[in-house]
Amino acid sequence: MKCPNCGANISIRDEYCAWCGKVNEHSLRHIQILKRYQAATEATKNDLEKQTDVRVPIFMRLLVIALLIIGVVVCFVLMDTSWDRKYNRREAEAIKNAPVHTAELDRLLAAHDHTGFSRYMGSHYISVYGHVGNDRYPYKKYKQYVNVNDYYIYTISHIMDLYPYRSDSYDSEESTLEEAAQYINYFYDAYARAQKDEDLAQNSVVAEAIEDMELQMQAMTVRYLGVDRADAAGLKELTEAQRRYLIEESYRMLKAGGVS
Repeated sequence: MKCPNCGANISIRDEYCAWCGKVNEHSLRHIQILKRYQAATEATKNDLEKQTDVRVPIFMRLLVIALLIIGVVVCFVLMDTSWDRKYNRREAEAIKNAPVHTAELDRLLAAHDHTGFSRYMGSHYISVYGHVGNDRYPYKKYKQYVNVNDYYIYTISHIMDLYPYRSDSYDSEESTLEEAAQYINYFYDAYARAQKDEDLAQNSVVAEAIEDMELQMQAMTVRYLGVDRADAAGLKELTEAQRRYLIEESYRMLKAGGVS
């Protein structure tokens, strides 16, 4: 900057001009501003120190954090242990009542009541994968059926989301259709795995029930997705891509025809 009196070059930090000796007004204002800024900064620092109580030793803060972490870990361990105990208790009850449960499950299986079978398994906390882990586990014989039945139930739920499709649904109709097609593929993947299981040939009741689920899946695609009956009969022979294309195009044609 230049001295307003003589025009000589001076710095804003110079209180006087070195050439003419006049007071540098800009420097005085600059010093005053700096002093106010330093005072404000010091006051803010003091306030923060009072609020956060910086006098607390750092190791105390670390101790509190460590205790919190330990508490969270202990809670997770206790929850996991509690779940294991609950699971083991339910499994023991299911094994204890196996004669009653298997009689009812066999009846539902023979009647091809696939949704009823699923509800009964869920309401009595019965699993086909027990901790026993051997041939003596009473529910192991249902394993192939349950693997297919799970996807059968999920698939029905997704198909029914389209019939009728509600415009206020969270997902768009197109994404709901894609999910339904994907779950139909999941069902047929599980169906194909069951057919390859050597144990299935030894349980004709389960084998017949699985075949009935496949027939009902055909009927569902015809009734709710607009798939042609002849095409539905060949769903299990198609690739995933072919099956998805058939289902999505059939549904779009169904909607275009004015069927709701």
